[in-house]
Amino acid sequence: MRILYDAGRTVAGSSDSRLGDVHVVLLTHVHADHLGDVRLDQDPDDPKSSCGGNLRTASAVPHSNTAEIAAFKNSR
Repeated sequence: MRILYDAGRTVAGSSDSRLGDVHVVLLTHVHADHLGDVRLDQDPDDPKSSCGGNLRTASAVPHSNTAEIAAFKNSR
């Protein structure tokens, strides 16, 4: 079983190749940096991308990083 804990701003949305299967999404509290009010705007598999990556604006609830990943991955 894979659990994603506070996806926040460090994941490039549901298509982020690092995620794989996600069975459960855990959100500790609804602060923007834990919920994912913005997403990485880069390819995490591209070696030329930096960890600091650019952030792109995303709507908050219900279109947060956390909600998108949970819906796309059919997670609990």
